[in-house]
Amino acid sequence: VGPHCDMADGHSIGNISFHIPLTSSFGTNALYVESRPGREDWHPLMSKSGPGLGFQFDGARCLHFTLNNHTNATRVSLDFRIAITRASPVKEAMASNHPPAFIGDVVDYDPDDQLCCHELLDDDYSLSG
Repeated sequence: VGPHCDMADGHSIGNISFHIPLTSSFGTNALYVESRPGREDWHPLMSKSGPGLGFQFDGARCLHFTLNNHTNATRVSLDFRIAITRASPVKEAMASNHPPAFIGDVVDYDPDDQLCCHELLDDDYSLSG
């Protein structure tokens, strides 16, 4: 897969990416990522131990990619995203005399919260039904 950020593929900015190799990952069988958006300081996410060591990265905004594997090993990994959102009035509601029965009752989102606003989490995949 060539260099891409997940937002270019229709995912929201509120996603956090996880990469968990189940086999050793090294050289050209590893996933390559940049440390911060726009830095282009590619580095492989390497693991010698196989299962148990995982990586978290900003795949929504940071470019990441794989290379043609020229090693004698196939990488097997679990790769997934977690969508993060936050209701802005939670603290105020919890401190009031009438706190919500559960956090799900708070539905007023802050549209200026660009990392986590509810509208940005309505990506191409959640809207497709």
